[in-house]
Amino acid sequence: MSVICIEAALSTSLACAQIMRDHTALEYFDGVAAHAEVVEAAQAPLTLPFNADSVAEPREALHYEMGALAMSIARQTPTHLSAVERVRFLKNALRVSAWAESRINGAMLAIAGDKRRVQTVRVAGAHGMESIEIEDAARSEIALAARWTESCAHERLTAARTIRLLLPETGRALEVGALSSAQAMVIAEGAKRLAIGLNLDATSANTDRECPAWRELQQHASALDHRASVIAARSTPSRTRAAVNRIVDGLDPDGMRRRRQAATRHRGVWVQPEADGNSLLIARMATAQANACLAQVRSLADSMRASAVAAGVPDDRGIGELRAEACASLMLRSETTEPDAEGPRVRADIDVVITLDALLRQQGSAAPDIAILRGADGEECLPVEEVRDLFADGHEVTLRRLVTDPLTGHLLDVSPRRYVPSQRLREFIINRDLRCRWPGCNARAATADLDHAKAFEEGGSSTRANLGSLCRRHHLLKTHAGYQLDESNPDGACSFTTPSGLRYQHDPQSVIPDAPPW
Repeated sequence: MSVICIEAALSTSLACAQIMRDHTALEYFDGVAAHAEVVEAAQAPLTLPFNADSVAEPREALHYEMGALAMSIARQTPTHLSAVERVRFLKNALRVSAWAESRINGAMLAIAGDKRRVQTVRVAGAHGMESIEIEDAARSEIALAARWTESCAHERLTAARTIRLLLPETGRALEVGALSSAQAMVIAEGAKRLAIGLNLDATSANTDRECPAWRELQQHASALDHRASVIAARSTPSRTRAAVNRIVDGLDPDGMRRRRQAATRHRGVWVQPEADGNSLLIARMATAQANACLAQVRSLADSMRASAVAAGVPDDRGIGELRAEACASLMLRSETTEPDAEGPRVRADIDVVITLDALLRQQGSAAPDIAILRGADGEECLPVEEVRDLFADGHEVTLRRLVTDPLTGHLLDVSPRRYVPSQRLREFIINRDLRCRWPGCNARAATADLDHAKAFEEGGSSTRANLGSLCRRHHLLKTHAGYQLDESNPDGACSFTTPSGLRYQHDPQSVIPDAPPW
């Protein structure tokens, strides 16, 4: 029911109540009036329509106001409020949250600067001395403090820099709570696309800010800033994104080709583990290819359903389940697969961690009833029965012995695939650490560097205690950017100290399911 309809109902019910002196009509009037207040509060924007001139109060006064509003929210309990007050409480909390996000942006820029910094170091390589660049070493300090991934810290820092350099109205709207952090990041992404269309890197310290292209970028960004911030104040993030895309394409249609070329570098395929045996297989590709792939999947799924119906076989699978199976069948199909075969036999390097007792189904054993599957992009728990089926179905399976501490589950030894001590040690480190030892980093140990906690040239030994997995970026930060690895233990535990003096602990990983957390 709209506010206008409610107002009409109010007038009618109030007139009836006054003429008839009917208590029922009066109660109806009270109920409709309360509902009208809720609808009006919910339909109103978070603040008044954003206008940069209307919020030109000193920043100190704004921070005082927001601090007072935050204290007011902290003292209230939403369940104890009336219906109207709960909606207002929500809106005030969202406004304070947006203001806090603007303060987070300010803190990130104070730590890392408003322009991207690249440090060049000279290291010994296979062909003599080589130059290696370390981008934004301070970004890792932010990621550690906020418990973000490196990619998340990079995205947030880039958006904060873009807002500071090119989008003052968006920054101000975020500060006063007129739009959300998600909307501000959408607008910042639009400004980044404008810069790409002009062959500029808006956040680079090396960008010439006196060239004609930069002045053109400022003009386009100013138009985007004003129009998008007004739209965002009354819209959702998804609608803001659609509006930003239209604005960017309208401001710089000639740059569309360059933006499309740059976007191809962000294509890829990866897996995002979920729960209960499901994972997302995500592919970013050309739009035409994506739609062609979807058409193939739909066609095969329809054929699978039609075949089942023609054969008189009951099939209660949903369309989503059918399409998932069709997609897997298309991707795993090989040229040597026989037409009448049940399906292709695929061999992949996937590790499954399971105790021997659980695998042999030993009676009276306290072994856990789950195993861990280590895929290309993460780990997932699965029932032991599925592992036994894997062995029983005749798939190509290779066993490797993983010797663990019976109490902690920490890896003690791993059987070698080849009788080469250095390879055996490397495999031990990979299976012990599983991931890069940098706190919060999710890079797989199999693709990381084998790092000496104490440098080899400084007398560091190649032992389990002194070796660990570090991805290339964090290896470079530890070696050249002032980050220190203070302690390293045989079980993989270690600690890092950042350039600011803060210390972070990395705990050893358990390689068996349901191991106690110590």
